[in-house]
Amino acid sequence: IQQQIGAPFKSLIGTFKNPDKVGQWKSIYNSAQPQDILMPQGKGGVVALPEEDRSISDLYKLILLRAIRTDKVVPGILQFVKNDPRLGPAFTDPPLFNLEEIFQESPDPWTPMIFVLSPGADPNSDLNMLAEKEGKMANFKKLSLGQGQDKNAKDAIYKAKSDGSWVLLQNCHLYADWMPEMQRLIEQYSDENVREDPKVLNPGFRLWL
Repeated sequence: IQQQIGAPFKSLIGTFKNPDKVGQWKSIYNSAQPQDILMPQGKGGVVALPEEDRSISDLYKLILLRAIRTDKVVPGILQFVKNDPRLGPAFTDPPLFNLEEIFQESPDPWTPMIFVLSPGADPNSDLNMLAEKEGKMANFKKLSLGQGQDKNAKDAIYKAKSDGSWVLLQNCHLYADWMPEMQRLIEQYSDENVREDPKVLNPGFRLWL
């Protein structure tokens, strides 16, 4: 870094050789969140750097993080954006999830609602509350997909699109082989020539994936 960038890190190499500073660099390297040490909220310098280098910008601190802990570059970029007064948390914090609002904005029964989930996320609680509010909880069919569940899933969809109930198919990624067939099934009842016919598709039907 010192050789390629120069001035902002004019004493950097010396700090790695300085016995009084090695422990501080080691604590940054071993930290679970080194980006919080290098780029804390508000103003503050990197303590392990010489005093004349401590006021380097967050961009240079991000370069330093890239050199020390490559695995923390993405969290570091998020921290950089969050700290920047021209950008801020609006560019990093996800918007509040409002399932009811999303449901109201997409009233067509032929359009499946797809949850793209991060590990550990579970929309079941929000979905149950919405189903209760819409009077759909009593006949809300939920299936966890996997080998051999294709017939149960098809039967549930056929029944629900006829009587106007809801179906939730969970863990679609575990049955990728069946997704093309499910797509064809959805295309059949969502065809613009038939989707407005209540004999083909009950207006109360919803498919959640």
